[in-house]
Order: sequence, then C-alpha cells, then structure tokens
Amino acid sequence: MLSEDEAWAAVRLPTADTWPGLSADEREYRAQVLDAIARRIAADGIRVSVPSPDRGSQFMAFAALKGYDDVIAEVEESAASACRQE
Repeated sequence: MLSEDEAWAAVRLPTADTWPGLSADEREYRAQVLDAIARRIAADGIRVSVPSPDRGSQFMAFAALKGYDDVIAEVEESAASACRQE
C-alpha cells in the first residue's frame, strides 16, 4: 500500500493552506479531513470510478421487475414530449 505522503502525491490532495482567508479553526478542520482522506487512500488504495457505460449495469436487476420496461418507456415518452413543448 501507499504511505500517507505517497497518497497525498498520488491524488494531488490540496493542503489546508490552499484556501486563503480561512479561520484557524476552519484550516484545522480541513487539515483533519484531508489527513483522513490521505490515510484512507494509504490503507485502501486509490479508488477508480467505473466507466460510464458500465455504471448502468448496476441497475439491470430492476429489469426483472414486472412492468419495468413499460414504466421506462412511459418516462422516456413523457420527457420527450416535455422537450418538444419547450
């Protein structure tokens, strides 16, 4: 796994000093949040987002629901007619 310093560098985390004009309390809070993020990255690794075409596959379980296709078609038609009216 990554060290915390490597985690900071890997994802280019900002520092609390990135935002000028913060109160000392707010700067400390942001530093704690950023440190927690760096620790999570060091422990678990960098998370990569799922590519857009693959994201929809998580909803395929709903396709087994009775009437799902009809509801989707109805929503699509409603959206299309709303666009035509504008």
